[in-house]
Amino acid sequence: MAAHGEGGWMSDYDTFPLGITPHMGSHLPNQGRFTSYARHVPALLSGSAAEWNRLTQELFHMAIAVEPEDLLKPNFYSDMHALKDLHDRYPSILDYGILGGGHEILVTTYPYAKENKVDCEMLQHEGILAAHLSHAATRQASEEGVLYIPKGRTEKDRHFFAKMLVRYWRIQCKGGEDPPETLG
Repeated sequence: MAAHGEGGWMSDYDTFPLGITPHMGSHLPNQGRFTSYARHVPALLSGSAAEWNRLTQELFHMAIAVEPEDLLKPNFYSDMHALKDLHDRYPSILDYGILGGGHEILVTTYPYAKENKVDCEMLQHEGILAAHLSHAATRQASEEGVLYIPKGRTEKDRHFFAKMLVRYWRIQCKGGEDPPETLG
């Protein structure tokens, strides 16, 4: 989470920044209203300190209301489930991440035009700030042939593919150098 006394941004562990700047941390979208950029999936969230406090209280109340036997089920009650329940109960409680001009800022698929070739034009043109590399997105990219899975790796190695994506984005879209560290 990137925050300061006035609020900030939070991303899930499988969401990677591609264009969020320090300036954006102090100038939150939607006048600081709590905003989810992937509906009830907590891939990328922003809000003022007051909004984070408000939603934290609401989420705690949702979690407390869960039946104890539901907590023991294999699909545990998580922040995603709480956000969905909160949205279902109070549809207007939070904003959803469409910014001025109607552009979404979160990519929910691997942003490749072809195998391991980043679609730089799409990322720059649409004002994309982050990529959410979910389990489903990884499986889809592999099936579509835009994500190469090397021998010895599986779809579960999303940390590896995220490192690859950020590396390819830096080199292919930003003109950066190939870093000396390995992807291992």
